[in-house]
Amino acid sequence: AKATQEVDLSFRVAGVLNKMPVKIGQEVRIGDVLAVLDQRDFEVNLANAEAGLANVKATLKNSKVEYDRVLRIQKNDPGAVSLSLVDQRQANYEQALATYASAEAKLNSSQDQLSYATLKAPFDGVIVQRYIENFQDVRANNPVFRLVDISKIEMDINIPEKLISKLPYVQNIRATFDAFADVVIPAEVKEISNEASQSTRT
Repeated sequence: AKATQEVDLSFRVAGVLNKMPVKIGQEVRIGDVLAVLDQRDFEVNLANAEAGLANVKATLKNSKVEYDRVLRIQKNDPGAVSLSLVDQRQANYEQALATYASAEAKLNSSQDQLSYATLKAPFDGVIVQRYIENFQDVRANNPVFRLVDISKIEMDINIPEKLISKLPYVQNIRATFDAFADVVIPAEVKEISNEASQSTRT
């Protein structure tokens, strides 16, 4: 018997654990905050990315104005500007576009990094294990909590080959545990493996 869902939760970024508001055995709901890393470095990186994007945006706007201006002059008076100048303004504008796209990607990455510093419950469940203590250094992808959903229980059952063909016709499935023999649990087939066990041939 096992929980329907069980997962070891970890941060996608490294940092120092700053908050851990949940305890072992505590029930949590989807979206609840389980732990938070110190966010100061992530906030600084985000602020730098925002400033960098604003600076690049101003450069892009200026490049666009310059490019449009030489195009307009060339259209009204073809001899007033050289083709090399038009090409140069176009190259500057295209380079500014690429720089803006890069700065925008950096900003999005910084926003993601900041969001990754908060660990939230992906589903309703119970915290059954805590692998680290508060204020410890945490590495990316190292387990912090183990969360299980015990609202439903899955049971792995071995069935002999001679009975497996009858499984689709079985109704009113019930399960019991030896420790609680008087407790009868209604059940249903969730999935059937298509391969027999190498050891038991079930």
